[in-house]
Amino acid sequence: MLGRIIVLLMACHATLYLNFYIQKGLLLKRTQDWDVILGLSAITSATLLFTAALSKIRNLSYRLFFYSHVALSILLLPILYLHVSHLRIYILETVAVYALLILQRNISQSTFPATIHRIPHANLLTITIPLKEHFRSRTYSPWRHYSTGQHIYIGFPSLREKLRINPFTIAIPPSQAISSESLKLVVRSLSGTTAMLDQLASSANAHSLLTIEGPYGAAKYFPDLAEKYDRILLVAGGVGATFVLPIYQQVIATATAETRVKLVWAVRERGDADWGGLDGTGIGGERGGNAGTPTSAAVRRDIELYLTGATSPEGPRTMDDDDGIELQERSRPIIPNDDDKQDQVTSTKNISIKAGRPDFQKIVDEVFNDDDRGDSVAVLVCGPKGMGAALRSEVGRWVGTSRDVFWHSEEFGW
Repeated sequence: MLGRIIVLLMACHATLYLNFYIQKGLLLKRTQDWDVILGLSAITSATLLFTAALSKIRNLSYRLFFYSHVALSILLLPILYLHVSHLRIYILETVAVYALLILQRNISQSTFPATIHRIPHANLLTITIPLKEHFRSRTYSPWRHYSTGQHIYIGFPSLREKLRINPFTIAIPPSQAISSESLKLVVRSLSGTTAMLDQLASSANAHSLLTIEGPYGAAKYFPDLAEKYDRILLVAGGVGATFVLPIYQQVIATATAETRVKLVWAVRERGDADWGGLDGTGIGGERGGNAGTPTSAAVRRDIELYLTGATSPEGPRTMDDDDGIELQERSRPIIPNDDDKQDQVTSTKNISIKAGRPDFQKIVDEVFNDDDRGDSVAVLVCGPKGMGAALRSEVGRWVGTSRDVFWHSEEFGW
């Protein structure tokens, strides 16, 4: 929104000046002066920058959006500096802040020998990054600062690939890992950076050097969900579970018998959820999870796993067809495999497996309308924009009835 306001103000500035020159008969003369030439160059660059940021362009080519954004943002600074003298102090301030940001990000980046593996029967990778070997100080242990639900930036140490840096949610922070000295990520292999990570998983090297930066994210400042809220609804779409599952495990480990916890996870195929360890195995089952602690055994909880690749003749479509479970999966047809057809509606201990997309109206009403005590509710979602919007709409109906609701949304969108 701030970018749109800036471009709008620049366009108004240029339009009013050009109108003034036309009315005074100065247009031809002034368009040959350097201050006007630079001003028109600035508004053109800003318009191109705004156009490249449109959702259709971003979805068509993220790299085009990213590189044009960086290049045009930098190009604007000298153009505006030379445009008029009274702008120069603000441009110098901007350059100083930008330089400090680049310096800080480069200083905070560290290179680690990561282990990358493919997850069987899914287009997913696991990345394990050991931390102990690189931080031996007894007074400072950086892995203690990683929190559930935060994300880090992963890149490559070579100068040629310096700009290939992408954010990924921490699936298991060091505080929850068995060794407490490593962190784990789950990544869907698509194109660009993730394709390069997939190539590293195929290489003969046991370890691959990666740069990490972070952690970032508001999850560090979340309230104690298990202590402050009576009901907790966690919703994930695809690899959005890397954000939701650690929070689920943390809640289960600390909640009381009075707490009701519901986890909804939508994936394309059954194999896409195997890494989550909902049955106490796999990545998500290393700590917490259904294996849990004595406290977690008494918590009232249920898990619903939705297979969106399976066809379902019933049930409303609560998200636009174009939204999918992963933003990048729109071009792939939704065709169920044999395993999905066998799992139209099945159940295991505390887990219901259903075909199709989740009905958020029904899910939200069940969470809020379980009894009339007016319990406080926390709702957290991580998935594509359509999923977040659909869930927000349903939760909003209950917020309007003066219910105590904590809401947090992480989206794959822009």
